[in-house]
Amino acid sequence: MINNNPIGIFDSGVGGLTVVSAVREVLNQESIIYLGDTARVPYGGKDKATIIKYAFDSVAFLMSRGAKAVIMACNTSSALALKEIREAFPIPIFGVVEPGSKEAVRVNNGGTIGVLATQATAKSHAYLNNIKNLQSLAEVVEIPCPGWVELIESDSANTSEGLEILARTMEPLQTGKIDTVVLGCTHYPIIRKEIAGILDASGRKIELVDPAKQTAILAKKVLTEARALNDGLNGGKLEITVTAEQPQFTHIASRILGEDVREVELVKVDDVGRELCIAHGFEA
Repeated sequence: MINNNPIGIFDSGVGGLTVVSAVREVLNQESIIYLGDTARVPYGGKDKATIIKYAFDSVAFLMSRGAKAVIMACNTSSALALKEIREAFPIPIFGVVEPGSKEAVRVNNGGTIGVLATQATAKSHAYLNNIKNLQSLAEVVEIPCPGWVELIESDSANTSEGLEILARTMEPLQTGKIDTVVLGCTHYPIIRKEIAGILDASGRKIELVDPAKQTAILAKKVLTEARALNDGLNGGKLEITVTAEQPQFTHIASRILGEDVREVELVKVDDVGRELCIAHGFEA
């Protein structure tokens, strides 16, 4: 049995394309429809009810476009809405926090695990709880990174002001026993080089963990077991949709994907999942 429908992937903006890139590497025969909710970016400073609503909207939209599975390529949504989304939708739903936590535990060399994340993800302690479930004695430090998503979406993280913000935020990681740092927002791998440069200044070897590839590997495992892979005859297509025009989106997308991205489709998703959200007991 085969399923040639696309895999749906969503994020608050351009960051989730780092997961798209990983999925294309691991599942290169699969077609993908991507949603960047650029009209409502960033998610990290919003409350749980709002994030759940946004997740319902995004998944409902992707299902309306035929998605056979959805990857929540947004750590904030994965941290705060994964359980609710899995209960509401009849297709495989993947988050990025659990695969990222497993990879952090795997590569950790006994030191403290740092997690760079949005305010909402850090506040939820999703990484702390997942890592502790896997390794009860692990020491975890979660660092909220306000303003980072905005820096990345505007392609200004590499400016002197941007680098100063990054360095100031990461000061707690410069000392102590930290030897592993999770990039706990799918935007952050876009500035992996800048993050690594700042951490290298500490003079210690620090392993950076990007959950994207492990998430893609998990998706491949589940879809293989469900016999729901694309037959490869007409696969490999990528459709990118956004909810608002962003001047730097196609430029950053091209850099992430390693190809010239010129066209994206402008769509409306606000309230697409409203009825289902209400039906499952959540304010919409």
